[in-house]
Amino acid sequence: MAEHHTASDCKHKASSNAGGSVSGNGRPSSPAGCGGSGGGLSGGLTQPAGWQSLLSFTILFLAWLAGFSSRLFAVYPGLMVTAGLIHYILNLLHVTVHIRDVCVFLAPVFSGLTSISTFLLTRELWNQGAGLLAACFIAIVPGYISRSVAGSFDNEGIAIFALQFTYYLWVKSVKTGSVFWAIGCCLSYFYMVSAWGGYVFIINLIPLHVFVLLLMQRFSRRLYIAYSTFYIVGLVLSMQIPFVGFQPIRTSEHMAAAGVFALLQAYAFLQYLKDRLTRQEFQTLFFLGVSLAAGVVFLTVIYLTYTGYIAPWSGRFYSLWDTGYAKIHIPIIASVSEHQPTTWVSFFFDLHILVCTFPAGLWFCIKNINDERVFVALYAISAVYFAGVMVRLMLTLTPVVCMLSAIAFSSVFEHYLGDDMKRENPPAEDSSDEDDKRNQGNLYDKVSERTKVRLRILWWIKRCVLSLPYCNTCMVSEFDYFTPQGEFRVDKAGSPTLLNCLMYKMSYYRFGEMQLDFRTPPGFDRTRNAEIGNKDIRLKHLEEAFTSEHWLVRIYRVKKQENRQALDHKLRNIAAKQKYTSKKTAKRKRGYIKNKLVLKKGKKLNKKSV
Repeated sequence: MAEHHTASDCKHKASSNAGGSVSGNGRPSSPAGCGGSGGGLSGGLTQPAGWQSLLSFTILFLAWLAGFSSRLFAVYPGLMVTAGLIHYILNLLHVTVHIRDVCVFLAPVFSGLTSISTFLLTRELWNQGAGLLAACFIAIVPGYISRSVAGSFDNEGIAIFALQFTYYLWVKSVKTGSVFWAIGCCLSYFYMVSAWGGYVFIINLIPLHVFVLLLMQRFSRRLYIAYSTFYIVGLVLSMQIPFVGFQPIRTSEHMAAAGVFALLQAYAFLQYLKDRLTRQEFQTLFFLGVSLAAGVVFLTVIYLTYTGYIAPWSGRFYSLWDTGYAKIHIPIIASVSEHQPTTWVSFFFDLHILVCTFPAGLWFCIKNINDERVFVALYAISAVYFAGVMVRLMLTLTPVVCMLSAIAFSSVFEHYLGDDMKRENPPAEDSSDEDDKRNQGNLYDKVSERTKVRLRILWWIKRCVLSLPYCNTCMVSEFDYFTPQGEFRVDKAGSPTLLNCLMYKMSYYRFGEMQLDFRTPPGFDRTRNAEIGNKDIRLKHLEEAFTSEHWLVRIYRVKKQENRQALDHKLRNIAAKQKYTSKKTAKRKRGYIKNKLVLKKGKKLNKKSV
């Protein structure tokens, strides 16, 4: 009854106030105790201003999300990420730098890193002197200055460093056959993919290098490890860039790398079967296997391209092969000035004198060819072609021109500015030397004529040692090379004298890195059925020149002296010519003949007296 009475009272008050009880702000007043306060809590979204604010926030959020996603999948993020990361690290170290300053000085900083990477790559290809010259050349060459000046916030500013550093790590991995360097090459390639679309040049040049090495019959375990690791890990890493996505497995630009990878696996499998088949069977199987693998890869690519699974060449890349394609089908590409063919004048303006020395360096590399110099030769030839098709690609030609020009200058300087070890007072030839030259029966005459003086000293030492009397302190003892049990062992139980002798080191140099079978440890000698005892062999004065396929023949050469002390060239002492002064007085100015014969006068006999 009480509840019913209260409700009726509220109804009565509400009906009595419905006519004109309005508060000062124009809102009808609510009676206390009748639930009027509850309408104020739930009235936020019922107001027009609340809905308007929520709608504005939602539209702005969706616009930001659409803009972020569209730009995430439309640009290479490497440039922005690099600048942002540098800014974050500097501020983390309490070095207050504005992001604008980081963007301005990003290209000059990476140009210095490009010089360092060029030095490392040229040093691996030739020597340290050529590397220093290459670093100096790329620091001042006009073809790269346009992309490395302060304020040039462009993808190419950081991409050339990534390009050169990736090539350096690739050459290093091919020379060593190490997975460590191959993984480093993959990480550098990943950074290159995130920075610039020119990564396609890398993913086509490296497979071309491997393919040419296979044609030259230079297949090795090092090459197999390097390329297999690079292709698999690099493929997975490159697909993590949103702008690239699945292009590495669905575009024609990347199919060459996949084909070479399949061909390399088939070649390695045939090499594995080589020791288990006869020569005739292996030749037949090798020809059929390689032909079948190449045919399957080629037909598969054609079929997938025809069905649409693999996209054809894009217009920009197709215009590199057909220079008139863009003018007819895609005029917007041909309208860009950077996509025009390069004039001859541009080569001289961008490269200067390096244009003349670049072919000489290429000739030196081809003359002294090896695995890594095959790579730089292919790099140079392909870069010259692409630079002639597009002005923009002059940027990829500039580093290799600096490298090969540095090799040319270094070779010329070594040949003409080397230290000549000449004796100041050569001994006079005597009759015994002439007799030796006339003696044609001596077998060592021609050898001695073509042997340097330093090597003749080794002959002289050998002859002197052989002429010495027997002495236990100066002659080699055979018992030092045996174990206390009288065994001749090459494992860890071997004699320390044997494990540290020169013949042991030259025989097993780098053999500790070789693993012939997964069931045996690295450095396992199958002939002696033992693991070698000294795997950490380092040669100071020798370097490996040639090793046969089965490590039966190993040739070494003596290294050139590094950091040699400058020779003290004695200055030529020329005595001043003294003026001759006569000691004769004025009365004795008339000269005389020394030891003059004295004539004695006699009397002439008359004929009459006779």
